[in-house]
Amino acid sequence: RSTGFVYAVSTPGLTGQTLADHDAIGAYLDRAKALAGEAPLLVGFGIRTAEDALAMIEAGASRLGLSSSAKILEEL
Repeated sequence: RSTGFVYAVSTPGLTGQTLADHDAIGAYLDRAKALAGEAPLLVGFGIRTAEDALAMIEAGASRLGLSSSAKILEEL
C-alpha cells in the first residue's frame, strides 16, 4: 500500500521513446489503478505530445511526469 503516490512507467524501454499503443496503456493503467487503491497514479516516460498527455489523463492518470512539459503546453 502506498501513502504517497504510485508511479507507473507508460512505456517499456528507454526514456524518450514514443508511446506505441494508447489502448494497451489504458489497460495497463487500469490494472495499476486497481493496485494503487486510493493513492494517486503518476504516469511518466514516453509522454512527448499533447495527444499522449491527454490519452494518459483519459486512461486515468492522476498526475503526469513530463520532461517535455514546455513543448506539450505549446501544443495545447
